[in-house]
Amino acid sequence: MTVKRKAKASGVSFVRYSTTNPSLTWCTLKRVWVLKEPITIWFVTDSGDRLTFTVPVGFETDLASIPRLCRSFIPQVGAHILAAIVHDWCYRNPSMIWMAKEDADLLFRKGMEQAGVGRLKRSLMYGGVKYFGASSYQPGIVQLVRL
Repeated sequence: MTVKRKAKASGVSFVRYSTTNPSLTWCTLKRVWVLKEPITIWFVTDSGDRLTFTVPVGFETDLASIPRLCRSFIPQVGAHILAAIVHDWCYRNPSMIWMAKEDADLLFRKGMEQAGVGRLKRSLMYGGVKYFGASSYQPGIVQLVRL
């Protein structure tokens, strides 16, 4: 089956989440965080398209994939947590929401900006996913856990 992709957005001008404090449970055996409540995302592209999708209960995330060496100045958790969870969902389920890797990265950057993440930290994290995230982009894979 061929999935038609939406044309790549030139950017994201607005992002809003259904929560400011995601509910997560640590799964020791898999060493991942599991979403306990859904997160709905509303965003507007620079071209004016208004889009929405929901990250479902049971989604597994590592939050922000920060190399250990860098965790002293960029922790896995912080103001960027919602943007990181949504970014993980976009990378693992792009065919469900018709989102190219570049769009997911732009949504991540805008989400961090609106959450108040500083310019330097935001630029480093965005650069990390832009230049080194391709191996994590998994078209068509859905990862849900029943709680």
